[in-house]
Amino acid sequence: MFVSGNQAARTHGLRSRRLPEDLREDIETYRASVIAAQGGLDELEREPIRAGLVRSFVNSEIAERLTMAAIVRAGGVESRSGQRLFDRMLSAIDRKLRLAQTLGLGRRERSISLGDYLQQESST
Repeated sequence: MFVSGNQAARTHGLRSRRLPEDLREDIETYRASVIAAQGGLDELEREPIRAGLVRSFVNSEIAERLTMAAIVRAGGVESRSGQRLFDRMLSAIDRKLRLAQTLGLGRRERSISLGDYLQQESST
C-alpha cells in the first residue's frame, strides 16, 4: 500500500534500490504528484483497486524511463537492440496510457466529511 516509509515498495520490483539516485528522486516526486491528483493517500487507502492502478501507472513510468536509458546505452534506435528496446518502450507507453484512461486524466477531489470541513473552517 502507499504508506509513508513503506520499505517493501522501495526494495522490490521496479521500485528497487537499483534505480539510479536521480531517477529514484524524480519517480518519488512523480509518484507524489500522481497520488495527489488521485485525491491523496487517504482516498487511495479507501480504494485498493485504484491504489493498485496508481502503482501500476507509476511502474509503467519507471519502465519507460529505464527503457529509454537502455536505448541510449545501446546506441539509439538505429542499432538492432535499440529497435527491440524501442518496441518495449512503446509497449510501456501504451500500458501507461491505458492505465491513465482507467484512472481518469483529471484530478480527483479529496473527499472530506462535514465535521472535518467545519473544524478546518473554525481553525482559520
